[in-house]
Amino acid sequence: MSAIGQFYSLLGTVRVARFRLLHHRPSLDRAIGHLERSAAGLPVGHPDRPLNLATLSNCLLWRYELTSDPADLDGAVDRLREAVAAPGLPPRERAAHHGDLAAVLRARFVLYGERPDLDEAIAAATDAVEHADDPASAITNRALARLARYELTAGLDDLLGALHDARTPVRGPIAAALHRGMRLGVLVDALGSRYQYTDDPEDLDAAISAGREALATLSRVDPNRAAYATELSLVLRLSDDPARHTEAVEAAEEALRDSPPEHVDRAYRQSTLSMALLARHLSTGDRDDLRRAREMAGEALAAGTELNRPMLLQRAGLMAARWFDVTADPAAPAEGERAIRAALAATPAHHPMREALAVQLADLLMRNPTATTRPAANASPADEARPDDGARQAEAREILLAAVRRPGPALSMHSALRAARRLSELCAETGDAENALLGYRHAIELLPTAAWPGLRRAVRESRLAEAPRATDAVALALNAGHPEEAVELLEAGRSVLWSQQLDLRTDLTRLRAAAPDVEGRMNAIRGWFERPSVAGREATSGSPSSPARRGAGRTTPESPTAR
Repeated sequence: MSAIGQFYSLLGTVRVARFRLLHHRPSLDRAIGHLERSAAGLPVGHPDRPLNLATLSNCLLWRYELTSDPADLDGAVDRLREAVAAPGLPPRERAAHHGDLAAVLRARFVLYGERPDLDEAIAAATDAVEHADDPASAITNRALARLARYELTAGLDDLLGALHDARTPVRGPIAAALHRGMRLGVLVDALGSRYQYTDDPEDLDAAISAGREALATLSRVDPNRAAYATELSLVLRLSDDPARHTEAVEAAEEALRDSPPEHVDRAYRQSTLSMALLARHLSTGDRDDLRRAREMAGEALAAGTELNRPMLLQRAGLMAARWFDVTADPAAPAEGERAIRAALAATPAHHPMREALAVQLADLLMRNPTATTRPAANASPADEARPDDGARQAEAREILLAAVRRPGPALSMHSALRAARRLSELCAETGDAENALLGYRHAIELLPTAAWPGLRRAVRESRLAEAPRATDAVALALNAGHPEEAVELLEAGRSVLWSQQLDLRTDLTRLRAAAPDVEGRMNAIRGWFERPSVAGREATSGSPSSPARRGAGRTTPESPTAR
């Protein structure tokens, strides 16, 4: 029996080599058939069986990438789990198979969106990093899995861990050829995500440079080129530079051209193009870009899967809101409202995107507060459209109140400030002074976190400028008969940067006497916080500075304290 298994293993290996050399799909199918027969012919415990199963798993994964057949992906996971569980397998070989298992589990997470696959992938990759002879592949796979889990949970530990793994040096020309591109891809995503915490232009520039380098490492016919072009487009559109927005559109168009209609990521790439076009429209005012963005967002929504449907619906709602702002099309707010309600219905209760969707819905409700309430498509003729009678404003108020009162960082900092500002504006407009004060009070309480000292000075000032003005809060508090609260709000809102600067100047004499090493570290951190801004350095050198993008951070980025 084992001789037959070894014979089919040899045949399978030959077919795999032919497929890798010629990209000949029938050779891959025959390789999978031979390796399946080999696995059936090699008894459990045979020393060749784990390697045979790992090779079979790789073949199934390659075929999944060609066909998007979930059965192949599930089979790839099952075969590698068998290989890892083989009795008598040396620890180093088991660790190597764990590294491969991490890659396959992450691919399956992308398909099904199940958190346990990611957790298992990270645990498997960590074992491989610690025990494999060559951990390069495992480090790459762990970086990818950590980044995917960060995007699912918004956990900063995963974001910083992905950055650390992606920056681990790759040694040797072969390892560099295999892993450099993928690690650059992780850097693009991770630095782009961190930029949304920090607004630090160095993070954005580094992400764009990594994306361009990753794209330059690939030939025009490389099957991974479209994925890297998509990631480059995502970070380019975060810039304030219209030239970069055009580059973002071009990169997204290239990715879409290289994605056949049946490709599993085509809808996501259509959506990426729509967002790049929207970014260029916002910087140039070109209405044709907005029209194309809206059309592309609709095509992406029609072609998308259940897994990415909430994100596609959210973007469709964003396009509708902007279309209304530009054209005053009375149907646009209702269209956006339907999209966001559908996105909320499709989003799990504790998903980090859910609260932002609710605030977006409130924003749409406030855009057209006098709209009529239209009957549902299946309503009876008697259910005519009728005036809203303030129901939309009331719903918006309840959504914003819930967002402001919810404890913990359910929203990004940008969304939390926007919710507080919108609540204060809406309630002040309707004469609800108490809830308007609640919105102002919450916004002012967020200011020290929004402008925390780890950010560059220009970014901190920009975020404070976007927040509700303390003077408006004071005027409202005085009109409502709360002079004591007016004084407190004024002091809290006007002295954020000054209070933080005073905190940095705390006397460390006693600490130096008790723990000079700690005192030295504290002084190093002070120096990091007081580093000159990019704009300041550019002003000194005579080069033009780039304005900071609007903030969307949640908590703190990597800094000297995050070691």
